[in-house]
Amino acid sequence: MSVTNPAPDVVASIESGLKWLDAVKVSGETKTNDDGKKYFAASTAGSEIRWARFYNLTNSKPVFPGRDGITYDRFEAMAAKNKLGYDYFSSQPGSILKNGQKKWRKMLAERSKK
Repeated sequence: MSVTNPAPDVVASIESGLKWLDAVKVSGETKTNDDGKKYFAASTAGSEIRWARFYNLTNSKPVFPGRDGITYDRFEAMAAKNKLGYDYFSSQPGSILKNGQKKWRKMLAERSKK
C-alpha cells in the first residue's frame, strides 16, 4: 500500500486483500482471563473486532492449532483439550482497514486526478 505508482494488478491485489480482511473479521466475542489464561467466548457484549491468527485457506474460516497436533475449527474446542499460552486472535489488522485503507484510497484518488 506504500507503492507510489502501483500497477493495476497491484491495485487489484490490495483491494482483494482489503475485502478479505473485512470479510473474515471476528466479532461478538469477549476476552476473559481464567487463572491468568486468556479465553475467547461468544458474547453479545463483545464489541471488539479481531482477526484469527490462522485461517483455512479453502474457506477463510478461522482455525486453531492445538499443542496436541490437531487443528480445531473452534477456539473453545481447542482450549478444552490444550494448555493455552498463545493469543489466537489479533486486533492489529484493524489499523489497516481504518487508517491504511484511507491513505490508500486518498493516494489512488490523487493519482487519478493527474
